[in-house]
Amino acid sequence: RDSQEAIPDHWRGDGIITLLLPDREDLTGYIRRQKAAVVSLSMDQQSLSVPRVRLDNREIGRLGAEHLMQRGFENLAFYKHSNTEEGQGREAGLRLATEEAGLRYISLDWHAASARNDSSVNCFEWLKFRLKELQLPAGIMAQSDHRAAYLISASEAVGLAGGFSSVRRAMAEFDHPSGGVVPGEMLGTFQPTVYHFRP
Repeated sequence: RDSQEAIPDHWRGDGIITLLLPDREDLTGYIRRQKAAVVSLSMDQQSLSVPRVRLDNREIGRLGAEHLMQRGFENLAFYKHSNTEEGQGREAGLRLATEEAGLRYISLDWHAASARNDSSVNCFEWLKFRLKELQLPAGIMAQSDHRAAYLISASEAVGLAGGFSSVRRAMAEFDHPSGGVVPGEMLGTFQPTVYHFRP
């Protein structure tokens, strides 16, 4: 992808609010060239000295676990695609809350799996394989709504019917202008995304 897909050459705004993600060097380069004020909504790309909005990702993970536990799930998983600070914090919060409740925690960590393997299997195939192994009923929290799209597609591909919801309480503090709480649709960037399966 190229930053030109998202930001036209002729754009001359007063400021940029962005997610500086590790896998978007094109956007990082674009940001470096701008004279406009920049605020990042992530803690990644620390090489850029810009103001940042920090979320309590551990709390978001804990709220995701609470949300799933309130619905009776005893097998809780976290799907992590990349090793961002956001993913690490959310996973830690979900794992800790799950273990404190004496429930089963399952790591669906593509980042770690791809580092161990020769990457002969792509992420989608790996995720389908892991989902087939899940002990049901299970509740899964994705690293972000963007990554939840992989999770939803993979679950549908292996015939798992599930539900998709957001954790409203977590969003009382971290509302995102593009996101509404609408079950079944992709949610705003910071809304924790949970998916659940019952046999």
